[in-house]
Amino acid sequence: MAAGQLDRRITIKEPAITTGPYNEKQITGWTQVCETWADVEIGAGSEGYSEGQEGVSASATFLIRYRTGLDATMRITYEDEDYQIQFIEEVGRRHMLRISADYVEGFSE
Repeated sequence: MAAGQLDRRITIKEPAITTGPYNEKQITGWTQVCETWADVEIGAGSEGYSEGQEGVSASATFLIRYRTGLDATMRITYEDEDYQIQFIEEVGRRHMLRISADYVEGFSE
């Protein structure tokens, strides 16, 4: 892949987890892991209705240079929108990562 194809800036974030008074884990926010260049493909979106709330969902694929330490608990922020990572696939032998993620607006987490 030519470097010119990685022309979008994304931020990868991990959940900031705290332990509550009854030893339960809670996500209290998101901490930046890295900022990197990516090739971004946004799929078709759809509108829906779930548990009394309207929402919009869409899928996206992010292609980045290979790096370790990423997993499906993380999020990607692209153009001020958050995408929950669903799947990470290695492309080539430690050459690139293809990250499938879903954007959901309006639904509770």
